[in-house]
Amino acid sequence: MKKMFKFSLISQVVIGVFITAFLTTAVVSAATTIGTNMTTAGTLEVTGNTITLGGTTPTMTVGDAGAEDAAIVYNGNAQDFYVGLDDTADDLVFGLGSALGTTQAMSIDENLLVTMSADALLNGTTPALTMGDAGAEDTQINFDGNAVDFSFGLDDSADKLVLGLGTTLGTTQRLTFNSADLNILVGDATAADVAFIYDGNAQDFYIGLDDTADDLVFGLGSALGTTQAMSIDENLLVTMSADALLNGTTPALTMGDAGEEDTQINFDGAAQDFSFGLDDSADKLVLGLGTTLGTTERLTFNSVDLNILVGDATAADVAFIYDGNAQDFYAGLDDSADDYVIGLGSALGTTQAIGVDENVDVSIGTNTMDALILKGRLATSTAAGAALAIDSTYTYAEGMELRYAVSDFTNIPLIDAEETFKAGYLRAESTVDDASAVVMGLESYGVANAVGISEAIGVRGQGYVKGDTADTVSNVYAVQGWLSGDAGRTTATTLVEAAGINSRIVSWDVADDTKIHGFVGTFGDMDGDSATFGNGILLQDGPEAGTSILTAGLNINMAATNDIVLQNDDTITNGAAGVITFSTDIASTDGRLILGTETGGTCSTGLAIDLSAVAKGVITTIGETNTACAISFTNGTAGEVVFLSHDYTGTGVVTFADVTGFDAAWTPVGATCSGIDAGVTAANNDHFYLVGVMTSATEIMITGCQYFDAA
Repeated sequence: MKKMFKFSLISQVVIGVFITAFLTTAVVSAATTIGTNMTTAGTLEVTGNTITLGGTTPTMTVGDAGAEDAAIVYNGNAQDFYVGLDDTADDLVFGLGSALGTTQAMSIDENLLVTMSADALLNGTTPALTMGDAGAEDTQINFDGNAVDFSFGLDDSADKLVLGLGTTLGTTQRLTFNSADLNILVGDATAADVAFIYDGNAQDFYIGLDDTADDLVFGLGSALGTTQAMSIDENLLVTMSADALLNGTTPALTMGDAGEEDTQINFDGAAQDFSFGLDDSADKLVLGLGTTLGTTERLTFNSVDLNILVGDATAADVAFIYDGNAQDFYAGLDDSADDYVIGLGSALGTTQAIGVDENVDVSIGTNTMDALILKGRLATSTAAGAALAIDSTYTYAEGMELRYAVSDFTNIPLIDAEETFKAGYLRAESTVDDASAVVMGLESYGVANAVGISEAIGVRGQGYVKGDTADTVSNVYAVQGWLSGDAGRTTATTLVEAAGINSRIVSWDVADDTKIHGFVGTFGDMDGDSATFGNGILLQDGPEAGTSILTAGLNINMAATNDIVLQNDDTITNGAAGVITFSTDIASTDGRLILGTETGGTCSTGLAIDLSAVAKGVITTIGETNTACAISFTNGTAGEVVFLSHDYTGTGVVTFADVTGFDAAWTPVGATCSGIDAGVTAANNDHFYLVGVMTSATEIMITGCQYFDAA
C-alpha cells in the first residue's frame, strides 16, 4: 500500500521533522521549503520545474555508499541521458539512455582519467581546450592505436611541443616545435629517413632527409632517393636531377650574395666539363672549359665596356661556326695566319671568302683589297673625299670586277618580250612630293686628281660581240638610254624637259675650250680594215603602236660659229635670223629646189620692198592701173638671191631704181629682158619674172628676166 504526504502551496507549512526511511516515495507537487536534511529511501518526485538547494554549503548526495549504481537520469521526450556512478567500474559516467555503462559518452575514473567514447565538439565564440594547469609536468594527448601508439603534447623538460611515437614525450619524436624560436624539428636524430610525403590523387611527392646519403631530397613518389628531382648535401651543394623552369612576370635566378667570390654554373660532361659564371677577380662573366673560372676561357663579357672577348690568347683558332642544313660557314681568327676570316665549311683558312690581316688589308677570295667601307663609301679612311689607294704592287686593271655567265635563260624574266639578264640593278625611288628633290640612280666619276693622265672617263658602256661563230646578234648598243613612264595613266605629268640622253657640259679653266665637245662618235674596225658604217646619228620611230613625230629633227638652240661643219670643212650657218649660209657650192643632182611665194605689195607710184621682212623665196608684186611705178629694195644682204614675179594691171611702166650697171632706172621691157616677148610695150595683164643678186643692201644685179605679153 502506497503512502504519500502532500505539502500544500497555500499553507506554506515548514516541515522540521526528520522523515525516516519508512517512506518509499516522496512527492512534492507545489513550492515547498524544507529547512533541514531530507532523506528518502525511495523516489523523490518533484512535479514543478525548479529545485533549489540553499544554505551555506548546499549539497545533494545521490547514493548511500552501498554497492550499487547511483545516477541522475534525464527523462526526455525522444532521448534519455544519464549522469551517475557506475559501481562496477567505480567510474563517473555520462551516457545515452537510463542504464549506466551502456551507450557511454564519457567516464572519469578514480585517477581523474577522463575517457570519451565519442566525438567531442567545442563551440562558442572563441572555443578553447586547455590541457595542463601551468605546473611543471608534461601535458599531452595520446593516440592509443591497435599496433602503434602516438602522442602529441608539451614536453615540459624541454619546453617543446612534440609529436612522437609511443606515449612517452621526448622519445622517438617525429615533429618538434621549439618555444625559443620558430623552428620545427622533423625526426629524432636516429639513423632513419625523415620526410614529408604529399599523397596526391594521381602523383605523390616527397621532401625529406635521405639518411643514407645525408641529403635533403625532393622527388616523385614516396620512397626517398628514388625518382629524385633535387637534393642538397652537407656542403649546401644543390643537385637537380631534372629540368628547372622559372615562371612569373619577371622570373629571375640570382647566383651569389654580393660577396667577393666567384659564382658559376658548371656543366659536368662525360669527357669535358664547361663552366659559366662571374670571375670575381676580373669582374667578368666567363664561359670556359673546365670548372675553374678565368682559365681556358671561350667567351668573356667585360663589365667596363660592351666588348665580348672570344678566345683565351692561346695559339689556337677562334671562330663562330654556323652549322647549316646543307652548308656550314665560319667567321673567326685563323691563328696560323693571324687573319680574321669568313668562309665556307668549319675549317678556318679553307674555302675562304673574306680575310682581314694584321695590316687591315682585306682579301676577297684570293684577291687583296686595301679598303674601308664606311656608310656606303669605299675608302682608306673616314676623311671626307678619301679614296681607295692602289699602290704600285697592285697587278689588276680593275678595282672591282663582276662577271656573270648565263647558261640558261629559262627562268629569266621578259623585258619587251625578250628574256633580259641584268648584271646589276640600281634603283633610287622617291615616294614623297618635293619639287626641289633630285633622284639619281647612279653617279660615276673618272677623276684626274691634281695629275695629268691620258683619259678620265666617268662611265664607259660597251656592247661586245665575243667569239668567232656565225651567230646572229640583232642589236648591240654600247649605251642605251630609255625614257619611259607607266602606260595607261589618266593624269598627265608636267615636264620642263625630258630626254633619253642628257649631256651637260660645264667648262672650267681650259687652255682651249674648242676641244670640249657635246658628243664624239669615233668609228673604226677591230681588224684595221676599212668599213662603211651606217648613220652617224639615226632618229627613227619606235616599234610601239602609233606614229611618232619630232618637232625638230635637229635643234641647234645656242650660238655657234658654224652651225654644221661638213666632212670637207664646208659649213652651214644660221648666223642671222631667217638666213642660212653655205660655205660652199650647193649642187642638187637629183631633186628640186622649191621656194615659197609671198606678196611684196602693190606698186602705184613707188614700192620699197624690205628684204629683211621677206620670209618666202619668191616675191610677187602687182602694178596699179596705168601709173608708172618704181620698185626699190632695202635691208638686203650682199649675195642674197631675189626672185620677183610682177603682174601688170594697166600700162603703168615698172622701173627699178638701183640696178648694177645702170646709172638711170632700168625697165624690164627694155632690151636687157630676154624672152619671146622682150621689148614690147607694157600692157594690161602682161607678166615678167626677174632673178637677181643683191650686191648691197639696196642694189641688185639682174641675172635673168623673162617677159610675157598678154597679147
